[in-house]
Amino acid sequence: MRDPSLAFVVDPRRTLALIRQAGDQIQGFQAWRAVIQQRASGLFRRVYEDRTLKDAAIRELESHLSRMDRRNANLERTLSELVSDYERVVTRCMEAEFRAIHAEHRASRAEMAAVRLEDLLTRFGDGPGLAYKE
Repeated sequence: MRDPSLAFVVDPRRTLALIRQAGDQIQGFQAWRAVIQQRASGLFRRVYEDRTLKDAAIRELESHLSRMDRRNANLERTLSELVSDYERVVTRCMEAEFRAIHAEHRASRAEMAAVRLEDLLTRFGDGPGLAYKE
């Protein structure tokens, strides 16, 4: 007696159709995979190119920033020298102004002393001519 679970009928036409269908699906999958690989390759290429361009731009900006930092340092140094020079000029002007005020004060005192001396000579001395004898 035959066991019904062991008996199955293989239809060669159906089997060939299934094999063809599987082959078509495999070819479709391979075509789909090729398209995906091509798109991914193009995407990776664009990402690499963008990254390369951005890296170059970053290097250029860093170089420009470095030049600006050096220029800024030079400008700060020049400004510091100018401030120092200005402070020295202001100090010298103040000293000159003090000397001028002091000289004016001494001249004023000398003038007052001359007037008093002339007055004393006029009152007690030989007259105004004595102080300015030529």
